[in-house]
Amino acid sequence: MALLTGIDPGTYSIKVVQGQVVGPLFKLTRVAEFEVDPSGDVESEILRMLQSELPGLKLKPGVVRVGATGRDLMIRYTSVPPVPLWRLRMLMDFEVQDMSTSSGDTLCADYNILHSEQDDGDETVLVALVKNHFLESRLRAIKGGGFETRATTPNCIALFNSFLAFGDMESGEFTFLVDIGDQNIEMAIIRDGELLFSRNVSGGGEMFSKAIAETWSVGVPKSRKLKHEFGNVTPRGRASYKSSQEEKVANAIMGVAGQLSGMIQSTINFARSQNGLREMQVGRIMISGGGAALRGLDNYLEQNLSIPVLRYMPEAGIDSSALPSDEAELFEANPGRFACALGLARMSADPDAFMIDIVPEATKKKRRFMSRHIYMIAAGLAAAVFLGILWTSLSGQVEASADKLKLAERKKRKATRIHKSYDSKVAVARLVKRKIDQLAWESRGATYLVRGQGLVQRCAHQSIWIRSIELGVKNVTPPGLENNRKAMVEKMLVTVRGEIRQLGEGVTTSFNRFVEALRADPLKPVVSIVNSPMDAGGDFQVTIDYAGWPTQSDSEEDE
Repeated sequence: MALLTGIDPGTYSIKVVQGQVVGPLFKLTRVAEFEVDPSGDVESEILRMLQSELPGLKLKPGVVRVGATGRDLMIRYTSVPPVPLWRLRMLMDFEVQDMSTSSGDTLCADYNILHSEQDDGDETVLVALVKNHFLESRLRAIKGGGFETRATTPNCIALFNSFLAFGDMESGEFTFLVDIGDQNIEMAIIRDGELLFSRNVSGGGEMFSKAIAETWSVGVPKSRKLKHEFGNVTPRGRASYKSSQEEKVANAIMGVAGQLSGMIQSTINFARSQNGLREMQVGRIMISGGGAALRGLDNYLEQNLSIPVLRYMPEAGIDSSALPSDEAELFEANPGRFACALGLARMSADPDAFMIDIVPEATKKKRRFMSRHIYMIAAGLAAAVFLGILWTSLSGQVEASADKLKLAERKKRKATRIHKSYDSKVAVARLVKRKIDQLAWESRGATYLVRGQGLVQRCAHQSIWIRSIELGVKNVTPPGLENNRKAMVEKMLVTVRGEIRQLGEGVTTSFNRFVEALRADPLKPVVSIVNSPMDAGGDFQVTIDYAGWPTQSDSEEDE
């Protein structure tokens, strides 16, 4: 089984896990964490550490997935009617192009359909977008560290996949996952193993550190140290402080805990509105990440939100026995810190995972090309090998025959043998030709249908809604012979039915532009209008004929 690696480049630390699926367990083989220097530019420091620290881990090659979060990641939701996948891809490509234009940056994106608790006929699509320069910088840094990345996935999606693989599911319960990083918070709502909502927001442990820095008038490194040593947000009346320092730190950060509580509540309300589940009641909140280790945070959130709050520790289904002792100690001290990294690694081999694979456009085109042409390439290689073996075999026969040609009597036998071989090959060639002609005739329709679908997909603009693309056999007469029934021939026609919905442009103009675009295809199909839409919009029907009409010379050759 391939090794699976998840890299979570957080703003406070970079977390790396590697393991493999062994039966029902995920067997960890490596766990690592590198702290990020907060004094300089965080992104530059992350890139530097990815390139410099990863080689030192000496990880074995495998499937690598990296997480994304922060201001360079955008999560959007859009509702679409049930449409074929090719139409959905067109809609999403248009959506991404529109967002790229609005943002002024080139965006890389991927999308997936969310599970819906409603039956309103529409589908909710989650679209994740990352700025291209941000993505390429991360991938270059990881490649400099010796790894090729399969894809980038938002950490909030990785958090869901982590809980799907290692969490404790409760049937019928809405579970709210919250992973608290240093500067970003990942959130997801799950029910019965289905993702209903996911997002990331700014905030996290840095808010507590800044509050301490302002109260104590110290720098960020010192405030982080004070937070880790004395941080305690246990609700007042239930807290018992060990020293005056701990109480002073608690007073400084208690308000920030309230802000975090408000962010969680507003996200729950937003999710209810987004999914149309006004009566959705969250059964429990599972918190993870480095920020979740703050003492008393689970009790504080539970009291403020009136919802049970538990710490998510991804231990079920994980085998850490193969880890080196120091790495096992690091992981077991707080498995929740590695929740997103575990989700990134595990989802690459999980058929039930919610997949979001963001890759640069150049990589996406290369993968599409390989997926479409790999079988043709394999067939070509197989044919080349076969021809090489055949050539070697025939060469040996020629060399063996060279000696026999010296004898006059065997010359006659060879001539006879060659003549028979020729007749046999001619017979085989005729048989192959008949089979090829038969296959070409029987499969011609599929070619026309695929061409027609691709042509309509390229030419249909926003106001054109396609209802059906069908292939059928019709008996028609060539131009000029309409009254001659004996001249009728069988034709394979692609019939396109749809409608035009007015979008501020003349319906007739839109329809004519669509038909002209079809006719302008380099294959020069014959496009006939069966039914034109009304001026105010309506249904239309056209036929596409790729075969055309045979010329006189073609007919004579056939005879």
